[in-house]
Parts: sequence; structure tokens; C-alpha cells
Amino acid sequence: MTKNRRKKQIISRLFLAAALLSAAGFFFIRFIPTRAVMSLSTYFGITRDYEVGTVIDFLKTEHPGRVIEDRIYLDYDCVNLHINPSVYHDSDAGLLIATMPDEMVTLDLSGGKTPGGEAGILDGTLYVSLDFLSEVTDIQVRVYEDPKRIFIETPGKTTCACVSRKAPVRVGAGIRSKVLEVCDEGTEVRVSEDESVSPKWVRAVTADGIAGFMERRFLSDFQEKDPAYDGGDPGKQYVRHFLDDKVNLAFHQTDNQESNALVEGKLEHAEGINVIAPTWFYLDSMSGDIRDVSSVSYVEKMHQRGLEVWPVLNDFDGSTASVEETAQFVSSFESRMKAVGAVAEALDRCGADGLVLDFELVREAGSLPYLEFIRELGVEVRKRGLRYSICNTVPGFSSYLNRAEQARVADYVIVMCYDEHAAGASKAGSVASLPFVRKGISDTLLEVPAEQLIAAGPFYTRLWTTEEGERPKSQAFGMKGAAEKLAEHGMTAEWDEKTGQNYAEIKEGNALLQIWLEDADSIAAKAEVMRDSGCAGYAWWKLGFETDDIWGVLKQYL
Repeated sequence: MTKNRRKKQIISRLFLAAALLSAAGFFFIRFIPTRAVMSLSTYFGITRDYEVGTVIDFLKTEHPGRVIEDRIYLDYDCVNLHINPSVYHDSDAGLLIATMPDEMVTLDLSGGKTPGGEAGILDGTLYVSLDFLSEVTDIQVRVYEDPKRIFIETPGKTTCACVSRKAPVRVGAGIRSKVLEVCDEGTEVRVSEDESVSPKWVRAVTADGIAGFMERRFLSDFQEKDPAYDGGDPGKQYVRHFLDDKVNLAFHQTDNQESNALVEGKLEHAEGINVIAPTWFYLDSMSGDIRDVSSVSYVEKMHQRGLEVWPVLNDFDGSTASVEETAQFVSSFESRMKAVGAVAEALDRCGADGLVLDFELVREAGSLPYLEFIRELGVEVRKRGLRYSICNTVPGFSSYLNRAEQARVADYVIVMCYDEHAAGASKAGSVASLPFVRKGISDTLLEVPAEQLIAAGPFYTRLWTTEEGERPKSQAFGMKGAAEKLAEHGMTAEWDEKTGQNYAEIKEGNALLQIWLEDADSIAAKAEVMRDSGCAGYAWWKLGFETDDIWGVLKQYL
């Protein structure tokens, strides 16, 4: 019995000791900072002599750059995604294109390398030289040795902090993450208080161009500062060309000189408008032909009224009106250039004040060449000192359109908060319910600054007819036409809180008729949401669909 008791005591003590050792090990791993160092070559993924570690602001790139014939090159994907999306490889045309605000550079890549060595394809990867990138991009580049690495700083204010006591910069946001560099007390680091990082940590870049993480407790005297360089060439910087007041834009649908001549009658009761956008330019072929119905006298009359004229270029009212045709057009450099030239000449001829681009047949496969078309067209618009706006459906319909890049290039981005239920929809519903408008604006604001966002609403609605077992059919009506249909069918509308609209329905035989009205009440609700979003203004589709009282309602929100 004594031996068994002693044996049990020994086993218990061993288990206790093991538990204590495990707890101590856990405590050590969890709470004791590591001093282990990661080499910079390992951190930057440098395994060959010609490779160059790269940091862009606070981002350490996944793939190193490389030295080719004594020049530093970065891979095209890195350049396009993280430094300058305006450097565009048009593989179909065999070109490398760099667009600046009012200048475009095209380089021949058809032979696999540009004549001046600005870019080239090596081992199946396209590389762009850092020298060329600096010529077309507003950046500051610092080069370091041991190992070879570069730090690229883009413009804009930055936050700096003082190291209050000797502290490590780590690979990750944790005390067990390896050390990259130790900063001495009193040194300054650039910091980014990224919300995705723990509140106790910040992203930091040292004077040696090392990007990692530092504990906030080691830092003090946080200050916002201008960049550590002069900002480079102003010709590389996009400067906004805004209206002095909130935009209140009315789209005017017109496709001939006869309807152009009728515009003044449509403006008789339109108070508060400061911009009119006539639909004058249409993509008329995949090779870039543009149909133009612009009018010099129209512009002169609008100027006499104190209105700016921003003609619209669209891809659905001309001879081409399909997703496939738009994709083929934007994918061709020659077609894009032909269209850009034609639109530029038309703007000069008519004396317009701006341009609205409204391409609604772009799908994800064509989104990158479409963005390039936006940039190329923007060069000619900006050279003329005109205002440039881009129309988009709500992000839920076209999240792939990269509205942030549009906002970088254009003055305004317009979100068209309508067609929630469009012709051919599988079920009847509102053209623009209040929740749909609110979400369209809030989603767009995730990519576009409020001072650049124009929220567009409808002056039209749809009368839906649904027969049992059939898809619904609809007809579009302006506000007057919708009121006439209510009277014709003996329908009575009541306010619907959910949609923020007056709603009516009636059963006629086997058919259910439904309508969600746009009227003074619904427009007031939409205008309030738009105003509260802080956006740059409003736009309305379309002039002539409204009732006279609408302008008095909108005046309250301007």
C-alpha cells in the first residue's frame, strides 16, 4: 500500500510539474516579446542578386522588383494596382499607355520591349522601369542598399510620430512577430492608423524605408504633415474642376435639332437648375464613329439663362447598342482614339462647358479597357478646361466598375439611383424606392468622396400589369402621364412608408395593375436623403417628365 501511495504521489507531482511547465511555456509564448530577427532579404523575398525589395507607402509588395541592365524595373501588375493605374498595357494594340491629366504617352511594345527601354517582357512578365514611372507619376523614390530596396512615396498628407523610447519594428502586429529594425529614441516614423490593425499597434515606415508594425505605446507626438517632397510635376496631378455651387442637373433627352429647339419650353417652370445635360453624342459604330446632334444656338441660349451645358455621350442610343459591341469598341485603341477625337472636335464646335459619359453596356470583362477609355477621353476634356462627369448604375448592379479610379480621373461621379425594377424585370416593383436610393448613395460613397458625388433620381415611373402565371409587363410614364393612368383606371394612391412613395393597385379581370409613383412627396424624400449624404448635388432623368411643382420642392433642398 505504501509503495502504491508513493507511486501515485510521484505521478501526481509529474502531472503538476508538466502542467506548470506548459502554463509557463504558454505565458512565455503569449506575453514575452521575441527578440528574434528576420533578415531584410527574407522579408522582401529577395533570393537573387538582381531582385529589389519594394515598399509603396505602407505596403511591402509581394514580388520584388528587379535590376535589368542597371535599371530598376517593377512588374506591371504592381505598378497598375498600387502606384499608377493610368499606366495601362493594351496587349491587343501592343502598346504601353500612360495617361496624365492633359497628356498621353504611348510606347510600342509589339516587339516585347519599348524602343527606349521604358518597359519590356521578361520570362513572361511585363516590367516597367522606375525611371519611366517617375516621369509619368507624381511619386518620390528612395533607393537603399544591403539589401537593394526602394521606398516609393505617393503624394498626400501623412501622419508622423516620434519614437519615445527604443522600440522594434516587427513583421506583424504582435510581440511574438520577428523584428525587422530597432528604432532609437527620438527618431521619426511615418504611421498609418489602419482600423484593421489592433488598437495597440500601428503600421510604420522607418527612415530606412522599412515597413512593418510598431506598438503604439512606444510612439508619441502624432502629427499630420505634408509629404517629405515637393509633390513633383503639377502636370501629373489631377485637380478638380468643380462648380461653385451644388450641382442641380437636368438630363434633356434629345436626338435631333427639332427637339433641341424645344428645350426652352421645357425649362419654363424649372427653377434652380444650373446644369443641363443634352443627350447629343452617341457611339455609332464599334470602330469609334460618333453621331453628333449638338447645337451652337442651344448652348448660347442656355448660357443666357445662366446654365452650363454638359452634353452626354452614351453607348445605347446610337447604331451600336449591345454589350458585345461596347466591349469590342473599348478594347480597340484605334476605335477609342477615333471616338475621343470626334467628341473633342464636337465639344469645340458647340462651345459646351463639360461632358457626361454614360456607358451602360459595360460588363466586367470590358471594365479595364473602359476605364482606359475614361482616362483617354478625360485628357481631351481637361485640356479644354471642361468639367468631366461619369455616370454609373448603383454599385449593386456594377461593383466591378472601379468608381474610385473614376473619381481620381473625373470631376464628378454620378450614381443613377433608378431602374431598381426596369423593363423586363421578373417581378413588379418600384423604379426607385427610398431604401434603394439610400443604399446606392451610401455604397458609392465607399469609393467616391462626397464632394465628387452627384446623386441622380427619376422623374418617371412604371405602370405594371401582371396576369396570373405570366411575367409582368410595364410601361414608363412621366409624372403627368402616371396621374392620367391613375384616373383612367380609377386607382387611388396611398403613402407607403417602406418605399417612400405613393402606391396604388387595382385588379382588372385576371390582371393586377400596380404603380409606385414619383411625385412631389417621393422627390422630397429622395432629395432629403441626397442632401443629408453631403453629396455634391443632384441630377434628374429627365427634363419634361416632371410636374411644375417639383422645382419648388427641390428648391428647399438646394
